[in-house]
Amino acid sequence: MDFWWALKYEDIKIKEYVSLPQLRLGVQSYVDFYNTRRIHSALDYEKVEKTVIFLKFDNFQFDN
Repeated sequence: MDFWWALKYEDIKIKEYVSLPQLRLGVQSYVDFYNTRRIHSALDYEKVEKTVIFLKFDNFQFDN
């Protein structure tokens, strides 16, 4: 399952938006949820935000 599948079936089809402004706000809200609070099986059931922070820290190099 990818982001577009999740957006379609976890948000758009459930909420049935009736206007473009409503859809924009809903998608913006879902993207925030997807990136900060939703767990992902491909990330060993971690949140994207936590994994990205870890990866950034893992690649950090200290200057001597």
